[in-house]
Formats: sequence, structure tokens, C-alpha cells
Amino acid sequence: MALFINYEIAPYELIPMHKPDVFIVGAPKSGTTSLYTYLKQHPDIFMSEIKEPQYFAADTLQHQRRIRTLPEYMDCFAAAEREQRIGEASTAYLGSASAARELKKFNPNAQIIVMLRNPIDVMYSLHSERLFSNMEHIQNFEHAINSTETRTWRAGPFRKQPVIRVGYREATHFSEQVQRYFEGFGRERVHVIIYEDLTMNCEAVYERVLSFLNVRPQLRKRLEKEYEPEVVRLSEVLKRDLTAWCSA
Repeated sequence: MALFINYEIAPYELIPMHKPDVFIVGAPKSGTTSLYTYLKQHPDIFMSEIKEPQYFAADTLQHQRRIRTLPEYMDCFAAAEREQRIGEASTAYLGSASAARELKKFNPNAQIIVMLRNPIDVMYSLHSERLFSNMEHIQNFEHAINSTETRTWRAGPFRKQPVIRVGYREATHFSEQVQRYFEGFGRERVHVIIYEDLTMNCEAVYERVLSFLNVRPQLRKRLEKEYEPEVVRLSEVLKRDLTAWCSA
């Protein structure tokens, strides 16, 4: 007989299979969507269909989280099968004062990925996004980051309600935010990516992430390594350097 788990009252340790153990926690506007997409394509990794479930950011988003109950959250991973790792990406977790602690309670063995960008660039990008998403009405960037005025949703399910989000400066206090994860999980379980590294050498950054997660490289990479001796021999036969074939 199947075991019934009431997620609303069950402690985290009783939650069965398909519990996520990889969390991309932010920062916003720092390449998290790209990495989420790359990991989602890996055959050994299951990423939630919903990017930004936001479940563990109750302190900063409150009822405006995308996913608000544990049953809903676990449903995000119900389609996982035999993948080696299960993960999600919610950029609100980095700025949340409680998310690191809640994630640790949920899965003490989780691995955390933090992606960081120049905080000034993040603020500019956040401002543009919030204007587009009807969370911000102050068009001038300088006025917006200095204003203490309550913002109101101009559209969407929370229309006319106050916007519940961390401020621009608060969202970019990265030193204390990263320190929370280092202290909660240990540095060995937290992998930090700098945005410029991702943009300059995406493939190398991605391979380091796979190594951190202890999953096999993508098929093409493995085949390139397998065929490298053959390509070298062919280069010698043809007297033409073809080794770029194995370093694409």
C-alpha cells in the first residue's frame, strides 16, 4: 500500500523521493536563467518546470511567492524519474534572510549555486525588469533606487496591492547574502559563478558546474575526449591540424 504523506504537517525529513538537492539561489539578473536552461537539458539533471518557485522566500515575498505551499512545491518535481540530481532556481533566495536556513532544514545535503554580477549593473537591470513587470512606476533610475515610496502592482494577480519585494540596494548586498550560505552549508557545498566568467567562457563555467554537482559531462564533451586520439592520427595522416574538432 502506498505511503500517504501529508506535506503540510510532515517534517522535511519524511518527504520521500524527488526532493530537490540543487538550488540556484541568485542573484537576479546574473545569468541564472541561462544556467537553469543548460542544466535542464542535461540527461542526469531534473530541473523544475517552473523557474522561480520562490517557495523558501516567504520572508521577502510573503503571499506573492509563485509557489506558497509544500504540496504545490513538491509537485514541481513530480515528473522526475531516474535523474541523478533534482534542482530549481529561485533568485529571491539570495536576498532572503531565512531561505538559507530553510533550505538547510529541507535538505541538509543540498548543493547551492550562487551567481553574482556587478551590483550596479544588477540594480539597473532590476529596475528595467520591474518597470516591464508592472512593479515599478518611477521611470528615472536614480529616483527609483532612492525612493521609499510604496510601489503598487499595476497589473496581474496582485493588481492594486503593494509590491512585496526587497529594495534595489538591499537586493545587492551580496557579501552578507553569500556569507549566509557559506555559514549554513559550508564553502564546499556552495559554488559561486561570476557573471563575466559566464559570458566570456560559458562552456568552461558549465563544465565546472557539472563537476561540482558530480554529474557526467555532456555527451559531446565525452565524445570529443574519446575521439581526440583518432583526430590527432588523422591530422598526421593528412598533414593538416584538425584538433579543433575536439575543442569546439
